[in-house]
Amino acid sequence: MTRLLIHPIFWVIALMPFVWLESFRIGGMSINLPYIFALALLGVTVVTPAYYRGTASILRSFGIWLAAYAFYLPILTLSLVGSEAQGMPVRQIFFAISALACAAWLAENGNRGNMLRAAGFSALLLTVVVIEILARSVGPVSYTHLTLPTTPYV
Repeated sequence: MTRLLIHPIFWVIALMPFVWLESFRIGGMSINLPYIFALALLGVTVVTPAYYRGTASILRSFGIWLAAYAFYLPILTLSLVGSEAQGMPVRQIFFAISALACAAWLAENGNRGNMLRAAGFSALLLTVVVIEILARSVGPVSYTHLTLPTTPYV
């Protein structure tokens, strides 16, 4: 269990429900909590040669889809110039590279099933705990203002 808790992919998956939790902003882009762990995972993947094999196998298996995606991104970039969604292609590239890093880690990890089950369970548990903590800070809610209408609708 301790090996799972120190594994980077465990924390990337366990913190996925918290994309709404903004940590800080860089320029016009908000950096959310899972992005920080995805960046850390990318950094570890780049400096760990063992995961190059996983990346190579993923690229061999899904290279045609990634090539189509790489063809689509410049078209998307040109179509969004001047709009509010202009930064979306940069996020799309970040998500694609992060997904490749996660896939490389999972491809090289021999204990995939336990890792995914434990991370998924932790994501659910952390979500419930965080929502409960936030709900307690809001305080009790009164539903007395919700009454049924006395006259029927016509």
